[in-house]
Amino acid sequence: MFDPKTFLKLHKNKHIAFVGDSIARNQLESLLCMVSTASIGPTLIYTVEDSKFRKWHLPSHNINILTYWSPFLVKGIEKNSKNNVYILYLDSEDDKWAADMGHFGILVFSIGHCFLHPMGNGTSLGNCSKIRPHKEIEKKLEGMDAKMKAKEFGNLRIEALYVTKLALLRPDGNPGPYTDGISD
Repeated sequence: MFDPKTFLKLHKNKHIAFVGDSIARNQLESLLCMVSTASIGPTLIYTVEDSKFRKWHLPSHNINILTYWSPFLVKGIEKNSKNNVYILYLDSEDDKWAADMGHFGILVFSIGHCFLHPMGNGTSLGNCSKIRPHKEIEKKLEGMDAKMKAKEFGNLRIEALYVTKLALLRPDGNPGPYTDGISD
């Protein structure tokens, strides 16, 4: 069970960054909610680009918590009305977060694979018709989700918590057009 007081004590004077897509943003927001039960704050101290980069500060423990919008983790251009394909530079990390990497005590990545899935049925952005988690028999880990695995990169220490199956069981964890539309 998560204990916010222990978390705050262990991460005093650190920078924690969430890098990725809406899953990273949701994880950050959940963490802020949990630690706010044991700390004054958090205080939003910086935001840019329609909240795609935000920084919070917990003054009681001098902890900075940041979020960087980088759905593919590498340099790239998301598809848009002019260009219907993603342009990714797999040999270059995204400077939005990589330029600050030396300052992070903890770095949490999420991968932008939800952008590659077809739109869900019966949902709209910010609206989730399912209010309880799926039962395991309702959701199977298959296709691209089943193939994704954690990797190690040289002497960089990476600890992976594989949450794909858990995320699939929580449609309210990332409501929007990629939710499958199953309702209660």
